[in-house]
Amino acid sequence: MHHEGSDIDVAVYGAENYRRVQRCLLRLEEAGLLELHRRSEVERRRLNRGIFEGVPFVVNAVRRFSEIDRRPRTYRPLGVVEGEGRVADSPESVFRPAIYRVEEFNPLGGGVEGDVVELASMIGEHRGLLKVGEGFRVRGVLEEVRCEDERWLRVVVGSALEGEYLKPIVD
Repeated sequence: MHHEGSDIDVAVYGAENYRRVQRCLLRLEEAGLLELHRRSEVERRRLNRGIFEGVPFVVNAVRRFSEIDRRPRTYRPLGVVEGEGRVADSPESVFRPAIYRVEEFNPLGGGVEGDVVELASMIGEHRGLLKVGEGFRVRGVLEEVRCEDERWLRVVVGSALEGEYLKPIVD
């Protein structure tokens, strides 16, 4: 699939390895060996695209087998929800789907029975978008997730629902 004008797609296996590569990219940029793209807010936050020796590149994280929870789950859509919350943790945010642990979720307009504790996005540009402690605003599908004896609520973005979004709240 390589041809003249192709970019470089780098797959990094494992969340911690991906974070190491991101730190290395910043050091390489400081040394003048590559340029990271910061043309948009998403690029400024993710820092995984750039130019190396005149060739565009993108770096993406891929789960290691050990990072995949293979317990069976069931998902039940409950409707559309819009709200605001805060990122409590984000160890799986660099993958697709990007998964964020959520706290202080406040549904705008109510209608949610229980606490939303997870945000999942199937949209690639949402990977690594939000940082721990940062607020966000979202519109997506509210889902009930069941896994063994556990049950929790999450918001999913990227389900083809018209008007879905995920945005950081910048103070």
